[in-house]
Amino acid sequence: QHFDFRRIAQSDVVSRLGHICSSEGVEVKPETLRLIARSATGSLRDAENILEQLITYYGTEIGLQQAQATLGISGDRRAREMLKHIIDNDIAAGIRTIKSISGSGLDLRPFNRELVEYLRALLLIKTGTGDDIDLPGEDVAELKEIASKASLPQILKAVKLFGQLESGGFDSYSTLPLELALVDCVLT
Repeated sequence: QHFDFRRIAQSDVVSRLGHICSSEGVEVKPETLRLIARSATGSLRDAENILEQLITYYGTEIGLQQAQATLGISGDRRAREMLKHIIDNDIAAGIRTIKSISGSGLDLRPFNRELVEYLRALLLIKTGTGDDIDLPGEDVAELKEIASKASLPQILKAVKLFGQLESGGFDSYSTLPLELALVDCVLT
């Protein structure tokens, strides 16, 4: 027999996590549950495991920053800054942002992951399919403004270049791959 399993909708994962939290007496804000669901990419088991780790580590009150730290997401505003530098073709400002992140001692992989997520959202907005982007409202408004200044080929190229770094397994403290992707994105 052959069974086709599909990923569970993010809203369903959030709903299930909310039910678990209410039955266990755990206080978690909806944006934190959405972040967990987004990180689990449609796997309810993975989402429940992440929630269990957070409860084990932080107890019955879990904040967004705690979830971001556990998931390796910096929540750093500089990912959106970098997005603007890419769209504005500003290599110097982009390299300064990369150096600033590296100088802060942050792992560059989560930063790149966030950047790719913003680039993907920008791509969806530009193609008119961004109605269900699961980002805070102020982020979506900012992305819509950025999308109005960018061309679709420019966004597509940036998604490809920075997305390849995800699968390439670059060193988390070397700035060179990000710098090369930025320059390549702007120059060609």
